[in-house]
Amino acid sequence: MLTSVVMMAQAGLIKTSVLNTLTSLFDTMTQGIPTMSTFDKLHARFDAQAAQGMDDIFQFHFSDAEDHYLKIQDGELEICAGEHEDPSVSLSLSTETLKGIMSGEVNGMTAFMTGKLKASGNVMLATKLTSLFPAG
Repeated sequence: MLTSVVMMAQAGLIKTSVLNTLTSLFDTMTQGIPTMSTFDKLHARFDAQAAQGMDDIFQFHFSDAEDHYLKIQDGELEICAGEHEDPSVSLSLSTETLKGIMSGEVNGMTAFMTGKLKASGNVMLATKLTSLFPAG
C-alpha cells in the first residue's frame, strides 16, 4: 500500500506533506517489526557467490519481533519464521540493531561488545553477514 502512495506522490497526485505524514504513520506502526519488505531487501542484497559452499543456519532471536532464521546452502537463501532446531549460530538482538548492522551504521563488533548483540554457536559465522548481504 505504501508503495502505491509513493507512486501517486511521484505522479503529483498526492502532496508531499501528505506522503510524509503517511510514511511517518507507517513507520510508527511497523517500528520494530521485521516486515516482508525487510526480508525482501535481504533477498535482494544476498550475494550468492559469497555463499557458495556454505551450509549454515543463522538463527535470529529478536527482542521486539518474531524469531526468524536464514538457511544458506550452496549459494541459496531461504528465510523462515520461527526457530530452527539446530542453528549454526544464534544471534539475539533488536530489529533496529540488525538494520543498523546491515546498513553499516552500526559496527557488529561494537554491538557485540556493548551487549546489543549476543551470539552463541559458531560465533565467527556472524562476521560473514556483511559479506553475504553487502550494502548497496
